[in-house]
This record gives sequence, structure tokens and C-alpha cells, in this order.
Amino acid sequence: MDYYGRWKAQQYMTKHAYEEFLISAVKENDSIKIVAISDIYKTTEATLQLSLIDFNGKELKKVSKQLVLPENCSQLVYSFKQKDWVSTEIQQNTVLHLKLMVNNKIVSENNFYFGKPKDLNLPKPHILLKQTGDNTIEVSTDKMAKNVWLFLPETINAFSDNYFDLLPGKNKTIEVKSANLKAEIRKIQVKTLVDTY
Repeated sequence: MDYYGRWKAQQYMTKHAYEEFLISAVKENDSIKIVAISDIYKTTEATLQLSLIDFNGKELKKVSKQLVLPENCSQLVYSFKQKDWVSTEIQQNTVLHLKLMVNNKIVSENNFYFGKPKDLNLPKPHILLKQTGDNTIEVSTDKMAKNVWLFLPETINAFSDNYFDLLPGKNKTIEVKSANLKAEIRKIQVKTLVDTY
């Protein structure tokens, strides 16, 4: 949190980390391991979906798997050799999108990149904002947008989520603290990681 009380990126990420379900990936040697976490006290049937997507939105590979998550667990649910999914030539141009679903509802999503942010060949995305309600906007992009930052001048913590990744062709609904969103939506500033270098 800065001097004015505005949340920093880590606070938004920590907020998601404390949700009831969490799906994440970690690299160990030459393998990618997928771990699911459930903080609820009952066994849960879930579906894991993995998609390898290039930064222009093309899906290169997809896997779906049915899971049974024990109560209050952290469990390895899937693993694969990195070379079996992504070649060295395209590692810096792709993202592994992870999705955990319960009763056909997304309960957790995450992205895994095969390189450090500074090494990724991120494109310059064209991001659109559309008002969908009195205090909601829909954010969309034509290309991979990493660490989308929304800023509304003269407000503090105006958005329900921020510093998020957005996949090409996907929409994200954000709540906005505004007395007159119709007039203020044009004031919203948008930046992504590629705008910082």
C-alpha cells in the first residue's frame, strides 16, 4: 500500500491466494507440476482444464481431467515434461492457462509462463473498456495482456481487481467505485507490462 492508501499489485494477488480453491503450476527440473488447493471441509468433485495458448490467442494444446479433491487439501493433480508441451522456439510466446471448475463454474484460474517477464515476447495489446452496468465494466483484449493496470484519476482503489493478466478474446468484468461511471469511463487509464519498457 502506498502513502495514499492505494493497493499495490501484491495485495490484489494475495487476495486471490486466500480464496477457497486455488490452482497453480510450478516447474521442477524439466517437469511442470499442477497443484490444486481446497480449503473447504468436504470432498469436492472438480474439473481441471489446461490450455497452451500463444500470445495471439491461438490454442495449441488442451487437456481436461476430472478430479476428486479431499477436504482441506493441497494435492498434485497433474504433471508433464515441459518439452512434451512446448518447444524451446515458442516458450517465450506462449502461456499455460489453468482452470479449475466445480459444478461447471470456474472457481480458480491461473497462468504459467515459461520464461521470466523480461524475456517474454509480449505483443502490444489493444484493450477495450465497455460499460456493462451502473458500476461495472468489461475489459477485453486482442492479444495477450500481462499485468493490466487500471487507473482512474482522483480515486483510490476504484477497481475490484487490478494488475491482472487477460487472454486474447476473453472478457473480464470489473466493479468500479464511481458515482457517474458513464462520464468517467473515458478517464480510465490502462497500461500493461509492455508499456513499462
